[in-house]
Amino acid sequence: MVFYILYFVINLLYHTFRCTEPVKITSPSNSEVISKIEGEAVPLVCVATGYPLPRVTWSKGGKPVGIKENATIVNSKKDDAGTYMCTATNGVKEAKSVTIIVRILCKFIVTFKDVVV
Repeated sequence: MVFYILYFVINLLYHTFRCTEPVKITSPSNSEVISKIEGEAVPLVCVATGYPLPRVTWSKGGKPVGIKENATIVNSKKDDAGTYMCTATNGVKEAKSVTIIVRILCKFIVTFKDVVV
């Protein structure tokens, strides 16, 4: 019986005074440049750790975009090019951010016609 009471008290103290851990963005580790041809998928990946679990938000050119954590831009267009910023925060110390520069390259279609000389 004493064991169960001791276990309960230790468990209660552990969950009450749980340690906190500041945010760390593990992927990408630094700013990154992604180049894709127009029409290709562009993965936007931001992995953050910490306790409490971090909240990840994305912005493009300083304006929030509706992406949570990880997303993929499907069928990319020239308008998708720009500077994306992943910001992670959990209320412990300051937020952390990394920048991903997305370049969308023109898709050239070359067709050849038969020419009779």
